[in-house]
Amino acid sequence: MAQRETFADRLAALLPPDIGGLNVRLHGDFRLGHMLIVKDDIYISGFGGDTRFTLAERRRKAPAARDVACLINSIDYSVGAALERARGMAPDEQGRLGAALVEWRNRATTAFMAGYRETMRSARLWPADPHAADAMTDFFLLEKVLYDIEDELAHRPEWLRIPLTALLRILSGPASETL
Repeated sequence: MAQRETFADRLAALLPPDIGGLNVRLHGDFRLGHMLIVKDDIYISGFGGDTRFTLAERRRKAPAARDVACLINSIDYSVGAALERARGMAPDEQGRLGAALVEWRNRATTAFMAGYRETMRSARLWPADPHAADAMTDFFLLEKVLYDIEDELAHRPEWLRIPLTALLRILSGPASETL
């Protein structure tokens, strides 16, 4: 609630009109559950897109940062799922596991983003300005998190803390440093 007054300004800062980068046809539901790792290769499945959208909406091109945000969101959910499984542990063990999982989340997100930035460095699909790219990713992460809040309220309220934690991270940190 403390972020309520500055929310509109924060959104405008995350997605300025001159951000750069081309639109592409997205995976649409890019998450860890759609990745199969076999030896030293990764196969990505589930290209049908997010079923909450119509087929025409799923075929519409958008910035690649939308898929990037989906994968970051999936990393958050993997941490949440691990914490959910640990509910029966002693409180001090839960605390240690929670801290280790937050550290893993940060390292996994940082490694993914570093690899993605390196791969996209010379591509016209990704903004040349790293701060603009991070802001755009935050914008789409915020979009995903707001959808997840609504979805969890309707179907799985016990998991609501996962998107709420991500929302607080996005809104409380300085722009371009919240991934």
